[in-house]
Amino acid sequence: MSFESKVYDAHRRGRLDAALVEFFLPHGDLRNIEGPMWDYKVGFCHPKAVMKEESLLTCELLHDIAGFYNAFGGYLIVAFPPEEASRFLRFTNKDDFDKLSDRYLRTYIPLESYQTKSMLAGKLANVLLIRIGKREIGPPIAYKRNSALRGDGSPVFKSDDIPLRYGSSTLIINQRHDLLVFAFGERKPDVGEVPSPLNEIDNNLPPRDPNLLEFIGRREYLVALWNWLTDVRNPVKVLTALGGTGKTAIAYEFCEQLVKARTEAFAKVIWLTAKSQTYAAILQQYVSTTRTDFTDVDSFLDSFLREIGCLEADFADFDQLDDKLDFAKEIIRDVPIFLVIDDLDSLDQDKQIELYSRIAQLFDQALSAKSPSRVLFTSRLETSAGANRILKVHGFGREETVKYTQSLVKHLDGALRGDLRQSSESMTFLTRQKVPRSL
Repeated sequence: MSFESKVYDAHRRGRLDAALVEFFLPHGDLRNIEGPMWDYKVGFCHPKAVMKEESLLTCELLHDIAGFYNAFGGYLIVAFPPEEASRFLRFTNKDDFDKLSDRYLRTYIPLESYQTKSMLAGKLANVLLIRIGKREIGPPIAYKRNSALRGDGSPVFKSDDIPLRYGSSTLIINQRHDLLVFAFGERKPDVGEVPSPLNEIDNNLPPRDPNLLEFIGRREYLVALWNWLTDVRNPVKVLTALGGTGKTAIAYEFCEQLVKARTEAFAKVIWLTAKSQTYAAILQQYVSTTRTDFTDVDSFLDSFLREIGCLEADFADFDQLDDKLDFAKEIIRDVPIFLVIDDLDSLDQDKQIELYSRIAQLFDQALSAKSPSRVLFTSRLETSAGANRILKVHGFGREETVKYTQSLVKHLDGALRGDLRQSSESMTFLTRQKVPRSL
């Protein structure tokens, strides 16, 4: 069994004892590697070590702990001179650590510790072995305030930063699209075991519209949406831009990634659209969409409730719109839903405003720790949403324009070759048939 596998097995079994300390520090020596589930913090024992201010030291250790929690969980092996023990008390007392975690993260990280003394590099040292639990599947935690400052004036972390243990380092992943997708998923370490696969999230995503040839660029918008899911106080987001700029394509790509991430953060991804036709570049014409789900607030709620799994009889007797809204609120308060309302501006302006205000309020009122349901609108108009709820989509940059044009030409060329081949085959078939002389 590899060293990584042994660490994974010890963590899975909840081990925290003297034998595990010896495992990480055999005969008082450091192992020459760090990994995704363990890290050494023993430099405090160096003869020339200068102890940092306690607030900075605390933030640096908390940063590594939060990174482990967002990834696989793991162990911190901390060693320090006995006379410096008071600096590490926050990590040995559960109540003190919970206060620290709540102060910077507004959440509680499962943490246990074991203390002993050991010879390290020929000197007696206090050894603190910290076991950090693994976060459940769902949105990763993010900092809620800035850390203490280093000597050069830079913070260890800033408010809204998302930490993740990756390899042998703790990274801030807010701009790492690949790691954000990973952080929302099952997060199984590669230790030679076959994980039990999770099913894709239940969804009603329609087939891709014919104008969505392939997704090009736009990573910054996907990153922004993944970051939004970590904001526990904002359940509403609006993708807004001029027509044809890519709002629907971005929303669809994000939903596909969310579904394939197999996260348990949401019970279902629901896509509802008011769009009745769209321009297909490859066909060079407007075509009908595969479906139109609603034309006003009332028909929207009917479609939404059906997709959640309600029977028509469950809401058919509601005479007032508010009764139907209250019914929907109770459901999404208990069942975490990711909802996309596509092409809001297909409706008349008055209906747009009413639908946005009603549904945004519905999700605000239903927001809870148990059910972090979210709703994403796409619209040309910015509605009445606040600045923190609007994500403006801009046109392609130069490089993206070139890639999109090349993709379009490739698809058009393929379509043209297909038409020519079909025409050629048809002519060959006709010339082989016996044609009456009278013709």
